[in-house]
Amino acid sequence: MKVVFLICLYLKLNLVDCESNCKNFKTCSGCIGYNLDKCVWCSAKEHDDRRCQTLEYAEQNNAWCKENYYNPPQISSFNIVQNDTFNVGLNGSKVVQFTPQILQIKARLNALISFKMNYKPAKDYPLDIYYVMDYSDTMKRHTKTLIQQAYKIYEELTKLTNNVRFGIGSYVEKPAMPFVDAGDGKFVGAIKPNDMKCHLENNTYSESLTYDYPSVSQINKIATENNIKIIFAVDPKVQRSYEALEKKILGAKYVPLTGNIVDTIINEYLGLVRSLVIDSNIPPPIQLAKIVPDCTKSGICQIKHEQSLEMEGFLKINSCPSNEKKMKYSLEIGPVSLDEKLRIELEIDCHCDCEAEGEMNSTLCSGAGILQCGVCKCNDDRYGSICDCKGTDTNTINFDKCKANVDDANYCSGRGICRCGKCEECKKGFSGDFCQFDDNACPRPGGLLCSGHGRCQYGTCSCDPNWIGDDCRCPDDERSCMAPISNEVCSGRGQCKCGECVCQRQNGTSEICSGKFCDDCEELTQKRCKELEDYALCNFYNNKTKCDEEYNQTTTGVILVNKTEMHAPGREHKAKWCHKLLKDDKTLTFLYYYPLASINTLEVVIQNELDERAKADVWVAVGTAIGGVLLIGLLMVIGWKLLIDAHDKREYNKLIKESAAAGYDVSNPLYRTPEVNFTNPAYDRKN
Repeated sequence: MKVVFLICLYLKLNLVDCESNCKNFKTCSGCIGYNLDKCVWCSAKEHDDRRCQTLEYAEQNNAWCKENYYNPPQISSFNIVQNDTFNVGLNGSKVVQFTPQILQIKARLNALISFKMNYKPAKDYPLDIYYVMDYSDTMKRHTKTLIQQAYKIYEELTKLTNNVRFGIGSYVEKPAMPFVDAGDGKFVGAIKPNDMKCHLENNTYSESLTYDYPSVSQINKIATENNIKIIFAVDPKVQRSYEALEKKILGAKYVPLTGNIVDTIINEYLGLVRSLVIDSNIPPPIQLAKIVPDCTKSGICQIKHEQSLEMEGFLKINSCPSNEKKMKYSLEIGPVSLDEKLRIELEIDCHCDCEAEGEMNSTLCSGAGILQCGVCKCNDDRYGSICDCKGTDTNTINFDKCKANVDDANYCSGRGICRCGKCEECKKGFSGDFCQFDDNACPRPGGLLCSGHGRCQYGTCSCDPNWIGDDCRCPDDERSCMAPISNEVCSGRGQCKCGECVCQRQNGTSEICSGKFCDDCEELTQKRCKELEDYALCNFYNNKTKCDEEYNQTTTGVILVNKTEMHAPGREHKAKWCHKLLKDDKTLTFLYYYPLASINTLEVVIQNELDERAKADVWVAVGTAIGGVLLIGLLMVIGWKLLIDAHDKREYNKLIKESAAAGYDVSNPLYRTPEVNFTNPAYDRKN
């Protein structure tokens, strides 16, 4: 019996833990607006049970509601207001590359709204080129080159598109003394800040001596707002100045005056046409849940020649607005590079239809309230479930109605005030019909109530948008399992579970890649370097803000260091080294690692100087070759001489032996021993 009792207790505890909170709502709008369960409402006048229950409960208990229960559709209306077909813009007609243009939607809380979008670059994508030449005295020697490049640019661009507008202009410094290159209009009395307007009279700027030069920030603002790509083709002598300017103006590029400007313009044009990045302007409480494919990231959505790309977007309504007058919202979604956007006019429906009308001074409400959706909405001086209580006096007759169980010692669980058979004013931190739920008793992973991603209500966690689970600790998508600047979940070497990668062994291999994103193995290091190299190169030449916008990065840290700091002791133990070979045979060196305690998910350390391939000295090579040949020849001569001397000595000794053996006198018959020896007096035998 003891065992049976323990099992029954276990089952009862689980039943309470899994019980839905639908039954705790007292209004129709609160019931159908609950975001953690599918709740339905019974608005029948005669009803003894709780009016709000789960849809599952209603389907299994037909007698629960004597009338049809209220279960409104998640999406009550979906209308395509404007859907102009693709148009290349011939004969002055409007160019259309992104469809549809306007949607009108009415939906409820938690509705997952699906909609389709299509993008197709116009066959002859419009391209405006304004070629501005410096006609000051210092640029006279480049005039011929500039004019030739202008013709070549126009000729090459007309091969890509027939819709080219090509304008040519010129400029000089302020037409007044002292004609200096300080770039400050105040020298000539032009003290007014530039108004960024075009003051043209007979194709000549007429306000040169009125307005100062525009600031860099003004130029960046106009270029960004109008999607203008500025290319500075200047003398290499001032390269550093324009490279610095390039970093301050979004989309600007520097090319040498003698370089291939045409290729630069063509590459910018093709990148604009064939690559799609989607941006959105969506106010809370609405969320763009996802886009398939995920064109919000750079480099994912590439458009093939003369083909369209279809995308499916998903919107989610996370909560009802606190301001009941603010139920209609206007959203914009579309390509970053175009003015064309999809406008979605979304109305959030957070109320029941039966709440818009009611029976005034209904007898079911003691003649002191409005009967709406089967429940009483009492007048200001009345309260209670049927408005039968007056003023603020407590009603001692209906205390039993304020108990969760008849056997309970205290009404309202000892945490509230019982008025007219209803618990009110529950103590802070408690909720429910009988103040029975402790709103501080929800799970606390890491010591944070509901993981810090939700609120505890009716004894369970009500999660914030983008978080799920009993304790709200799991993100509702797999983005946290994707390394920065990567499109694969867990690098393709694991599964994403509750926002974390669980690395797995690949088929046919015994190796398991470890790490936060399952990419810590030699096999994937080069692949990861390839993913990061363009982002690292962007940060080498530009500022981080520009690169983060281009590559959609928010949690990646970037540090530029010199070569000495790059090779500091200890750095190689925690990082992966990468090298990117550039077109000029120079190499960009960088490393990456995932910090353990940082606000950044990824850290990229870039060497602030390019490594150059060692150049061979031709004369050293030639001298070495000649010296080597001479040395080999000399050694051969010496070797040959030693061999000949050894051979001659051997032959001579052989001759002496053979002659002596034959009885010949081998001495010199002419030699005579000296009779007297004379010693040189200057000869010193010791030295």
